Amino acid sequence: MLADAIPANQGKLFAEDRGGEVAATMRDGTPRAFSELNADFPAGIELVAVPMRAAQNKIVGAVLLEYTPLYRQLLAAGGETRQLIVTASLTGMAAALALGFLLSHGLVRDLRRLTRAADLLAAGDGSARATVGSRGELGELAGAFNAMADRIAVQKATLTELAGRDPLTGLHNRRSFAERLTGALAYADRTGTPVALLMLDLDHFKSVNDRYGHPAGDQVLRAVAALLVRELRAVDVAARLGGEEFGVLLPGIGHRDATAVAGRLRAAIARCPVVHATATVLVTASIGVVCYPWHARTGEELFERADDALYHAKRAGRDRVSGPPPPQPAGR
Repeated sequence: MLADAIPANQGKLFAEDRGGEVAATMRDGTPRAFSELNADFPAGIELVAVPMRAAQNKIVGAVLLEYTPLYRQLLAAGGETRQLIVTASLTGMAAALALGFLLSHGLVRDLRRLTRAADLLAAGDGSARATVGSRGELGELAGAFNAMADRIAVQKATLTELAGRDPLTGLHNRRSFAERLTGALAYADRTGTPVALLMLDLDHFKSVNDRYGHPAGDQVLRAVAALLVRELRAVDVAARLGGEEFGVLLPGIGHRDATAVAGRLRAAIARCPVVHATATVLVTASIGVVCYPWHARTGEELFERADDALYHAKRAGRDRVSGPPPPQPAGR
């Protein structure tokens, strides 16, 4: 828009210089930006007045540059950009907070799991293990804890096994044998199957120690223990109950078969010479046989009845098998 290029046209092309910005620009030559109201833009139109100069730098008019549509487009675009920036920022912040919450929640949960597993392990629960979802250092810590728990479980099982074993023969000791008998009776009670108990005592064992010395006696005990393991089934349990006395647990075997097993063991011991140094030692055994449920119904009662049967064999001349009468069929 050309304003007042010549005096004759002054006021014809631009008559809305209400603020006098155009006139001021034509006087001093300084470009000015201003807003004017008109019918097309009631909210105002954005203009820039730039001086026009002729020869000798004389100002002869002004050019008006209208930029209202572009300005508003820039403002609108800027608003959308700002909105996008704000939205993206808020979304990023929310995601960061959510991620931080999830990470912290997961870490706290895993730490609680690890602490709980440690408490259970310290309380004696050998099955306690830490399951965590975290990786990195916390995951490595959980892995190290579980490896430690596995080693403790193995060592505990080894110590438990050793605690239940006779150190000389390697057989079960009396306490472990009693526990196995209790378990076998509970199973037999549920299934209606029999359980046999043998009490075995080496004859005149004191004379072996007196004649050949205690090392020879220990060698005899180890040889008898090895014979029992060799002659019995995998499910049977042999134990050294104390001194020269042994116990044998026969799950699922009735009176007749148990008496036959006892006879086989007695004969095997009698024909098994034990060589120690320059001496050969021969021993015999007396065996008492009882059977659940015919002769007794508890472990303590079975021990008592088997012990009575054993001493009956001793009094009858040793190197023999003795026991209560076998159960009679119903109706006899």
